[in-house]
Amino acid sequence: MNYEASLPGRIFTIRLSENDPVYESVKTIARKENVKRAVLWMIGGVKNGRVVVGAELDDERPIKPMQVYFPDSREVVGVGTLFPDESGEPSLHIHASLGKTGTSITGCPRLSLDCWLITEIIMQEISSGTAIRKADENGFHLLTIE
Repeated sequence: MNYEASLPGRIFTIRLSENDPVYESVKTIARKENVKRAVLWMIGGVKNGRVVVGAELDDERPIKPMQVYFPDSREVVGVGTLFPDESGEPSLHIHASLGKTGTSITGCPRLSLDCWLITEIIMQEISSGTAIRKADENGFHLLTIE
């Protein structure tokens, strides 16, 4: 286990509109506002998503992620973090539950996720700390605290 104490910073209220790309929109704001680290909360509607819903086999390496694609609109509630990668670029990690008509997909949405109607995101900056995301042998960009 590794950890570090950090301090809260600015809070950004973000309203995405129809067809805005969720991941790229957050990363654009992070770059513009010089936000290096943050925690995010997300609610609203999304569409066109790929969601990693687990590994095919828990003990197999390299890990083969199982993915579910949905082209239609879904209600979403999610949380995530933003940390810089090894090159200093913002790297998002979001987990969410995406539902429609009594069924839901829960997991890690991927970059293709778009806003449907409205997506609301609160991004709270973590204004101190040194944590970054580093690629591991499986190709995952994992949180690293040194």
